[in-house]
Amino acid sequence: MGAEEVLCIDISCIDIEEAMVSMKKLGIADMVESICWDLYAGPLRRFGLVVLNPPFGVRRRGADLTFLNTAMEGSDTIYSIHKYNKDSLKLIKAKVLEKGFRTEILGIYSMEIPAVFETHKRKIYRFPVAILRLSRKEG
Repeated sequence: MGAEEVLCIDISCIDIEEAMVSMKKLGIADMVESICWDLYAGPLRRFGLVVLNPPFGVRRRGADLTFLNTAMEGSDTIYSIHKYNKDSLKLIKAKVLEKGFRTEILGIYSMEIPAVFETHKRKIYRFPVAILRLSRKEG
C-alpha cells in the first residue's frame, strides 16, 4: 500500500514471534517492526494508516469497538474486519460517526476458523465478515 513503515502490534508476544517467522518466510521481516502492546491501553502514537483485525466481540462483547476507538485515536484512515450482521454494522457505523468518521463497506465475505477455544462446539466455524474502510470526515 506504499507505506514507508509497517508496525505489527499484538498483545501476545508469542503471536508476534510467530508472525515474524511467517514474515521471514515471505521475505518481508526486515520491512516490519513488531511490538507487543495492549491496545486497551490506547494508541502508541499517530499512524498514517491502520489495518486492524480486532477481536470480533463474541467472547468479550464490544471488544471490536474498543479496538476501533483506539485506531481512530491513532489514525485518520482504518481498514478493519468485523463479524457481520446488519445490527452490528449499524452499531459500528453509529459509533464511528460519533467520532467523525465515515464507513465504507469494501466487501462482505465468508470466513472460517477451526475450533481453537474449549468453548467451540464445532470443528469449523463459518460466518460472514465485513471488510470496512473508515476515514475521518473533512472539516
